[in-house]
Amino acid sequence: MSDQLRSPTVSLGIHLEFSNMDHGWSDLNLRIGDERLRIESFSDIENSFHDIALAGVSAASGGGQALCQFSLNGEPTEWRWTINSLFRKGLGYYSHVVVEEFPGDSFFSIDGEGRYQTTRTAESEVIFNAFCSSEELAVAIRRAFLSLEKDGIIEFEKKWGLNPFPTRTLAALDAALDTPRRWFEPELHSGPYDVISEKREQ
Repeated sequence: MSDQLRSPTVSLGIHLEFSNMDHGWSDLNLRIGDERLRIESFSDIENSFHDIALAGVSAASGGGQALCQFSLNGEPTEWRWTINSLFRKGLGYYSHVVVEEFPGDSFFSIDGEGRYQTTRTAESEVIFNAFCSSEELAVAIRRAFLSLEKDGIIEFEKKWGLNPFPTRTLAALDAALDTPRRWFEPELHSGPYDVISEKREQ
């Protein structure tokens, strides 16, 4: 596991946590700088914890550009995430995190036979929009899973329901965080605030 996860001295401007998990439902809280997001009651109808962990892999391992999209499903509310992680000279590695909320039945609803519906009945609203360090985003995602692992994988699967704990996805995230970047500008990796401010100056 990455030293960034072991070290208590690492101070992140990003915080992600899961809470109130039970009977196939969970809440999520995200903070990036001054931007905050709370999602109440997303369900196990999607493989959400795998998708979130995979977003961390994308942020940690993406080179010039890595686009990751997934949805959390509130049955019927959909929270669609788009995380675009890039490397740009002068900016280093940064991620643009956008969350859209669809309040009604949308792409990820399921019919009575278990088939996905592709129709959309509601317009979306962007409820979260922030820039941050890709490295710190990946570390924050990995740290969010530590409390779930502490409670036990079997306990997680009893509470979550339809999908297993994302063991292999997290192993891939650990490997990505333990592997040095091919291009690296350490002076630009002091935190998301520097990335945000430099991005806004463009």
